[in-house]
Amino acid sequence: MDKSLCFKIANQKIAHESFEDELILVNFDTGAYYSTGKAGSYIWSLINRNVPVAFMIKKICARYEANCDEVEKSLDVFLTELQKEGLIVSETANRGSDVEGAGEEAKTERTTEKFGFEAPILQKYTDIQELLLVDPIHGVNELGWPYKKSDTVPDSQNT
Repeated sequence: MDKSLCFKIANQKIAHESFEDELILVNFDTGAYYSTGKAGSYIWSLINRNVPVAFMIKKICARYEANCDEVEKSLDVFLTELQKEGLIVSETANRGSDVEGAGEEAKTERTTEKFGFEAPILQKYTDIQELLLVDPIHGVNELGWPYKKSDTVPDSQNT
C-alpha cells in the first residue's frame, strides 16, 4: 500500500461511535454494521484525522508493543477491508492532514506504558440489515421526510 495515501470516511451515510476499546460502524447504504476493537478503534481515530499511512504506522508502533512490519501488514489488511466494505476511501496526502503538532503527542505516547498489539479485525453483521434499509430515511429526497424521492420539490422550498 502506498504510504503517502490518506483515508477518509466514504460518505455521510456512515455512522460511527467509539466505546472505550470498541468501535461500532453503521453503513446506512447497505444496512450492515461493523465492530472492531482496540487497535481498530485507534486506527479509525487516525483515519478521522486524515493522516498518511506512514504516519499511522508510526503512531501505532509508538502506542503498542509490536513489530512494525507486523503493524504495517495488519494495517494494510484492515484498511483494504474497510475500503472493500465501502466505509473509507483513499486520497492523496494533503497539507491539511493532521500531522502538525503530532510530535508532542508522540512524545507522550512513548513515555507511557505501551499496550499489547492485536491485529485489527473488522466484524460484519447483517442481522438487522432489513430493518436499517426499511427506515423511511432511505426513501426521501434532499428535503427529508415527508418528501419521497419521486416527489417534486414544492415551490415554497425553492426559494
